[in-house]
Amino acid sequence: MRKYIFLTIALISFFIGTTVTNCALAASKADYVFKDGKVYTVNTKQPWAQAVAVSGNEIVFVGNDKGIKQFVGSKTKVIDLNGKILLPGFITSHIHLITGAAVTQGVNLTDLNTKEQIFARLKKYARNHPGQGLVRGFGWKSFAFPKSGPRKEELDRIFGDRPVELIAIDNHSLSASSKALKMAGITRSTKDPFPNESFFARDEYGNPTGWVVEWPAILMVINKTKPFTIASVAQGLKSLLPQLSRAGITSVFEGGDLLVSVSKAYDLFLNLEKQGKLPIRVVGVYMIAKPPASVKLQQMVALRQKYHSDLVRLSYIKLLLDGTTENSTAVYLQPYANRTGFWGELVWDPKELSKFVTQLDKSGIGVMIHAIGDGAVRAALNAIEAARKTNGDSGVRHIIAHASLIADADLPRFAKLNVIAQSSGHWFYMDRVFPTYIKLLGKKRANRQYRFKDIIKSGAVFTLGADWPASGDFSTFHILDEIEIAHTRQSLGKPNAPILPPVNQRLELKELIKAATLNGAIQMGQEN
Repeated sequence: MRKYIFLTIALISFFIGTTVTNCALAASKADYVFKDGKVYTVNTKQPWAQAVAVSGNEIVFVGNDKGIKQFVGSKTKVIDLNGKILLPGFITSHIHLITGAAVTQGVNLTDLNTKEQIFARLKKYARNHPGQGLVRGFGWKSFAFPKSGPRKEELDRIFGDRPVELIAIDNHSLSASSKALKMAGITRSTKDPFPNESFFARDEYGNPTGWVVEWPAILMVINKTKPFTIASVAQGLKSLLPQLSRAGITSVFEGGDLLVSVSKAYDLFLNLEKQGKLPIRVVGVYMIAKPPASVKLQQMVALRQKYHSDLVRLSYIKLLLDGTTENSTAVYLQPYANRTGFWGELVWDPKELSKFVTQLDKSGIGVMIHAIGDGAVRAALNAIEAARKTNGDSGVRHIIAHASLIADADLPRFAKLNVIAQSSGHWFYMDRVFPTYIKLLGKKRANRQYRFKDIIKSGAVFTLGADWPASGDFSTFHILDEIEIAHTRQSLGKPNAPILPPVNQRLELKELIKAATLNGAIQMGQEN
């Protein structure tokens, strides 16, 4: 049980920026009044208050209990906070609602940590769900399968001649049974989409083992067996959206999806908004998994105009520049510790990346770039720098997501180039994947990850978002989980657990709350 209590307003997004203390609306009565609380405003000019009044979808007063009385009428709903903390609604700056709503409906493996546990649950599922239909699941962990995911032979022994597709908890690889590979037409002669980056793992004879790495290859399997439908996504959202509200999340930055078309996904959001069933604001991206850019800028401009309602906006392009460290698909400035001369390979040619980002910037479109390793982070910064040099400071906001390892020389470049640093606080501890990082990167680099204190000190904007359902160890979208771990750099709820170095990168609560409220609004272009 937490020793502190947070109460968030789910009907509004935030009350940050200019605080309203004397308002012309004082003559009218508020719909809601919150009083006798510890109200943390994230406003440096007035960080603390006692009471808040809300009329319609606007906050009309932030002040003390004496001042709030003028807003109380016969129909005003008054909530006595009894001294509890009231925070702005949380903004998660990276989540995959569409993907998560779809893939988490299968066999849930996220709470299991060993190969034996995973196979036991799969066997139980096979007994309880006989038949020949496709089996899907989510959440197996890389440390349970050190060299790959579950092999096709292992899945065949459990499910027989039945198609099985299990997505890893990092959301960057899939394990498929023999039947699933056969249905997808994946054989020893199938070419890898990107060797060393997106590929089909193979045995000594060149035959696919069942481990499928990164989304271009994953889609070659999924889209041939049974593509995900917008109906399945809608079904998943029915249970997911109320959970977000209960977690105090009022706005999300949708980090992109490849399972259904972007138009179908955002039509779904718009329909939910029209029906009054969308309890969050959604700002999202058009994801491009691989070069060349298949979407024309004119098309993106049209999409932005179509999806630009009060609650739903499609604003950014998302590019995947590298993969994950666990899959050895992240890109580093120095070789992997266990592979001589191998740094990882960028998905995009640096010159092509710079050209495309410059075009986007000139057109007023921001880019979110997935970059895990310090090599990918540098390439992303170089591309944004090229855009700034060509176009000047256009005011367009660009984002680098994850930035797990950043070279010393690149730390100040985020602020200099006005680049938003986005990451997931629940990774900032010695989880069960950490020994893998030591093996792949060496202890020195493994101990220099997630240096966002330095990023904040440099003056750059840092935002917090869990990247749900993706994770290394445990999958969560709860902002409070992220805040606690990023503050302590220790396992959740374990004050005696080892601290992830560097210890001086622990973030203060006020920095983290800002990252999950005001800074998230800045990333979404909605701070006003």
